[in-house]
Parts: sequence; structure tokens; C-alpha cells
Amino acid sequence: MKKISKKLKFLVAECAFCYYIFAMNIKQYLKSTNTRAKELAEKAGVSAPYLSQLASNHRTPSKQLAKRLSIETNGEIEILHALFPETAETAETEEDQSA
Repeated sequence: MKKISKKLKFLVAECAFCYYIFAMNIKQYLKSTNTRAKELAEKAGVSAPYLSQLASNHRTPSKQLAKRLSIETNGEIEILHALFPETAETAETEEDQSA
């Protein structure tokens, strides 16, 4: 059996932590805005049970879903650029254009 490198273990842990933060962002948004999960799920184009699984960190979002959730919440649920590095460049370009 191959040993897993320390760097790979760190990256896996970092990724898991980022998904956890994403899940917490969903919960915080729902609580702070008094929004029902069903409402946010409909806006994002997913089922309420699926959104609940995301908020409980039992599922991981696609890049497209993460972006839709960010858009529907006016950025309050952030796209985690550690998970989707290519979105960081897009966000920087959009910020430059709006300035």
C-alpha cells in the first residue's frame, strides 16, 4: 500500500474544512434572514432536502450550485475559492469592472 503524503492529507483536510464552512454559511444565512430552506432551494433550483443536506455537510455543491447560491443571496453565501480556484479569477475580474 502506498502511503499518503502529508501534503495530500493537508489538502484533503483543507477541502473538508471548506465544505464545512460552506455548510455553516448556508445555515447562518437562513437564520439571519429568516428565510425558509424551501424558499432558498427554489431560488437556487434544487430541492429543499438537497439544500438541507448541503447545510448539514452531507453533500458537496457543484461549482454551478455554489455560484447560484452566492448570486441568490447577494454574496452572503460565498463561493469558497479554495474549493473552486477558477472562480477567484472571475470574482476579481467582476470586482475590477464594477470599480
